[in-house]
Amino acid sequence: MKLLILIIPLLLQEPSPQEKVRRIEQAIDWLIESDPELRQAGRKILLEAGPEAIFRLEQRMSDRGLDRVYEVLRILHAKSGPEATGWVGQKDLPDEEELKKELPRVPKKRVDQYVFSKYYEAWRHAKSGNFQKAMGIADALLLLEPKSRYRRKLGDLRRFCDHRLTQETLCEASVVSSKSVAIRGEKLECSLRIRNRRDQEIRFQFSQEGRGFALVNQVVRVPALRGDEHEYNRSHEVRFENDIPIAVDAQWEHSFLLDTGAELDLSQDLQIITVHAWMLPRRIGLGDAGMTRRIIFEPAVIRVVAKKYEPDLADPLSGLRRAIESGTVNDVFVLSHLLEGGQKETGIGLLVAQLSSTKTEAGSAFLTRLLAFLTGEKIGPRGDKWVEWWKSRKESRNP
Repeated sequence: MKLLILIIPLLLQEPSPQEKVRRIEQAIDWLIESDPELRQAGRKILLEAGPEAIFRLEQRMSDRGLDRVYEVLRILHAKSGPEATGWVGQKDLPDEEELKKELPRVPKKRVDQYVFSKYYEAWRHAKSGNFQKAMGIADALLLLEPKSRYRRKLGDLRRFCDHRLTQETLCEASVVSSKSVAIRGEKLECSLRIRNRRDQEIRFQFSQEGRGFALVNQVVRVPALRGDEHEYNRSHEVRFENDIPIAVDAQWEHSFLLDTGAELDLSQDLQIITVHAWMLPRRIGLGDAGMTRRIIFEPAVIRVVAKKYEPDLADPLSGLRRAIESGTVNDVFVLSHLLEGGQKETGIGLLVAQLSSTKTEAGSAFLTRLLAFLTGEKIGPRGDKWVEWWKSRKESRNP
């Protein structure tokens, strides 16, 4: 659904003739993608284009060399013998009574157990770097058990493997921000960066007319003191050249400005912006070969704070110490989110020490929520558990 929302602006604008051709070409690429949302969007654009899309579709079929594909298939089928190419009619299938005798009675719980065990196997392959094997298992499970309770986990694992395969064997794509922390209202320079990971030149080609483009989506998260979180989305196109050659060991960059949201009615003190981006070239040239693949950029995360915190950006740990001693709860909350590296570890220790000495239930609840957010640990609301966790953590790091 989010993907379709991103594409809505493309559908609503009245395009020029050149832009219409570009959209038809892009829609054909989407039509043959594995992502069902992309296929749906491509189908919608082509149907709305009407007869103008027919020539481009026919041309694309010949461009893709289907005659050569057919020739290889014909030879393979001939070599496979009659068992692979022979006709199978209805009479050759077992009848229902025969099947019922062999049908195992498997409760749904057993099916879930099987799916999870195969998911775990795929997860282990992914962890060891065998992304293609993990993706094959995930694809098979999603096809056989599309309504499994683990379908979301399988989908996430599949996308992770797909991204890693692209990043490690084709190109390393990322959104790069000039700063990790910005002041609210600042126009922040960001870049789309693609590094060639192959041993030959790669070439990203978009439509013959018009320009290449990527869709950039800002996910704006506003964490609150109560522990809840609000989220907003904004998207826009970033346009660039329609032919991008990248030599071996080289990289391409395109800069754009990111609005940190001064005009949005959001938290004045803290926002966390994750900048996602993706593009789908008409063709990715790989020497004599070519392919169509959606390029997903690794996102950039930017924390946006009110101008009053600007003096603390150089040393947020000192600012946190001051806030704990004489500042507000909100100051503690915001400055904690600015900690990185060694400062973050020290800051967590300060918050645990404060938790040990707090006398109020509200103070304890605030600190445990904040620690959970900063550490990712699911320890719960009991302060003594957090103190115990911190002690164990220090002992493991300093044996």
